[in-house]
Amino acid sequence: MRKELFSWMKAIRGRLHHRGGNSHATKPLCEPLEPRMLLSGSPGPAPAVDAVQDIATAAVFEWLPGATYSQGGSQALDDYFTSGGTVHNEFTTYFQTKLAAIKDTNGDVVFDPAANGVEVTVVAGFGEKIAFADPATNTVYFDFADGQPNEFLEIYFDTTPDADTVAGTGFNDGTLVLRADITDVPYSFFQVVGDPAAGDVAPLNLASPDFAGVLTVLGGGTTTLEAETTYRNASVFKIPVLSMRFDITSHTPFDTVTPSDSFVTMANPGTGDGPSPTSFNVGAGIPGVGVGFINGAGSLSGVGGPDITFQSEVVNTFIVAPRGVGFWANHTNLWVGFDPDDSFAATFGLEDIINPNSSWASMTLLEALNTNGGGNKALARQATAALLNAAHPNVDYAATTEQIIALPAFAYDYGMPGFVALTLQLANNGQPAALLVVLQWLDFVT
Repeated sequence: MRKELFSWMKAIRGRLHHRGGNSHATKPLCEPLEPRMLLSGSPGPAPAVDAVQDIATAAVFEWLPGATYSQGGSQALDDYFTSGGTVHNEFTTYFQTKLAAIKDTNGDVVFDPAANGVEVTVVAGFGEKIAFADPATNTVYFDFADGQPNEFLEIYFDTTPDADTVAGTGFNDGTLVLRADITDVPYSFFQVVGDPAAGDVAPLNLASPDFAGVLTVLGGGTTTLEAETTYRNASVFKIPVLSMRFDITSHTPFDTVTPSDSFVTMANPGTGDGPSPTSFNVGAGIPGVGVGFINGAGSLSGVGGPDITFQSEVVNTFIVAPRGVGFWANHTNLWVGFDPDDSFAATFGLEDIINPNSSWASMTLLEALNTNGGGNKALARQATAALLNAAHPNVDYAATTEQIIALPAFAYDYGMPGFVALTLQLANNGQPAALLVVLQWLDFVT
């Protein structure tokens, strides 16, 4: 088996070297990222927390409370019940809001748009249909209705803040910096509290100048969106953002923001200002039009309308490409599950292999990242970066932490630390093919 393993390793080495690979390389395969103003296309001073090289790995985008509008949502529910649960008509949900802050894995703010005099907004439209309803709990569950022509998710950066929640304007102007294809809505529901027919309603929003007198059913729900990036502005999102997740918590009545008169309902074909929003303002609340007189009551009630609107709180995370040695050495605030002072030997289970009297025995993970040289040193460096990639929930990595922890001992046992270091270096820079094969052999011999 050992002979077969080395024969296979030799063949892989040949292919990698033919591509220009170098098992003794000490620099990342990609160019180092230049520090720039977070969410800015021009050089400038960094924010207070040094996360300027990677906004997506900064853990969480927290958005301000905003508005969501389901065009045809109440009508779809009417049709579902009148058909005895056999009709599942599609409708379209839109949401839009402004960014409050970007936070790192410790919950610390790394970027505040308002403090920097800029605005970051998100707009989205996606199809839904009723999956089933539970009359006992007044809860309706929804499925994703893929393929609607007005399906989109876009993030904008604007140096002249002008998003207006009441009017519903200014959410898709400035510069489009990220575009994504919504791939799934894995979870979506809304639960009505009480009985609207028995008077369990409230003003939609007492402060709204355009929905004055409109009432609403009471309730709340959650929607989760998953999307894959189709365009990114590299001067803003400096590393590849592969996919993202939006968790939207909605409720009625509105309590911290007002309902919006209009919403963005079409995708932007370019990267500048997007199409003008569509007005959904029903004014005095005419039954049968828009949200009607009682938002969410439905047209069959005689007082509602075909649509329903909610206040929403949105949080989202991004899944990004792996990062190299230099990134993790310079961004210890983004480490997850491990500390810079953790023992390299203990972390990778090498106490019985490393000479207890050598400097390797006391080396920390941060020191491992900062080692220079090939062979064992390259393996220590790349294995530590790989471990941090695998441990971070926002990084799309080809291996688990358990697999990475087992690799150094495997490499030392079979006398190939330089080769395994090379496969890890490739994986740490988004080229996991060789590492996947090594992991297959690791599983085979263990």
